[in-house]
Amino acid sequence: ATTSRAATTAPATLPPAAPPPASSGTWITVLASIGNDDPVGAQEKLDELSGLSAGVTWLDSDAYASLAPGLYVIYDGPYSSGGEALARCYALGRSTRNLCFAAPVSQDSDDRNLRLYPD
Repeated sequence: ATTSRAATTAPATLPPAAPPPASSGTWITVLASIGNDDPVGAQEKLDELSGLSAGVTWLDSDAYASLAPGLYVIYDGPYSSGGEALARCYALGRSTRNLCFAAPVSQDSDDRNLRLYPD
């Protein structure tokens, strides 16, 4: 039987995801989130944001309980602290919450409450 959660593998239009960040004590700088039902839109956003930093890549949020499910997350990182990830928002010139935020990457859904925003 086919399941609707096939989005846990890379769609044909996105390059392979970077190795996943470690699950404990790791933070990312989230630059964009696109529904995992829109791989073309995710690829376009990845292409757009890749010029910001050589470290910009993506992950499937379904792999981490600390991230909202159902999204391709375009991010820079990983970083060892929330402060370091948030500082990266400023360094990239993305100083509002709709352009950037720091998020922990873990298997604990309570960690969603730990996000840091630049404004």
